[in-house]
Amino acid sequence: MAKMTISRQLSELEPDKKLVHYVQNGAVIGYARQTNGFAMEDIEVFRDGAPNLSLRETDRWFWVCWRWLLWFSLLVQMFFSTRYKVFEGEEMVGGSLERRTRPAMTFRIHQDEYRLFFHAGNRFSLTKNGVQTALYAKRPEGSAHRAAPDWPAHTYDVLYETGEQADVVRLFCLFIDKRFFLHYNYGGRSHQKYIVIHDPYSHHALWQPKE
Repeated sequence: MAKMTISRQLSELEPDKKLVHYVQNGAVIGYARQTNGFAMEDIEVFRDGAPNLSLRETDRWFWVCWRWLLWFSLLVQMFFSTRYKVFEGEEMVGGSLERRTRPAMTFRIHQDEYRLFFHAGNRFSLTKNGVQTALYAKRPEGSAHRAAPDWPAHTYDVLYETGEQADVVRLFCLFIDKRFFLHYNYGGRSHQKYIVIHDPYSHHALWQPKE
């Protein structure tokens, strides 16, 4: 069993406020473009301080049609998504396989198929070739939690199988934060961009990796 904690770093944004960093154990492990709906997504995960895996929005026509209608876009994104491509360095190694987002999004990376499922309680699960390999839980953002001086904003606790690539686990964590939560004022509260009405995969949210 392996675990990690990843936080969205809100206090040290780039001067132009176009990048958001993500931190694990005090080290920056990746970044995402701060788009606010006005640019295409670009998420990077680092290895040894250099970009390794990235996930980029590529369906420009879909993005132009829906993203500029921001509030209507939030409704559309509950059911549909733009296309994404996965890069290792500058080599394309996979991408998303379908537009529908409920109850899961499907990706292919190299020869493996990953499915990302959404659950109630700000939980997300990841399967690889039909077998669950990770569980993501976003910490509460209530006023009592946010008042604590050592409580990082937008923090995820991640459990995953030791045999799974940590970079892939991190990539989907950053994707969850950018794809499924709407952030206000950088340091402010985040809001879900999805609704779980019926979850046939709710047992995924109770998963524990093998010892």
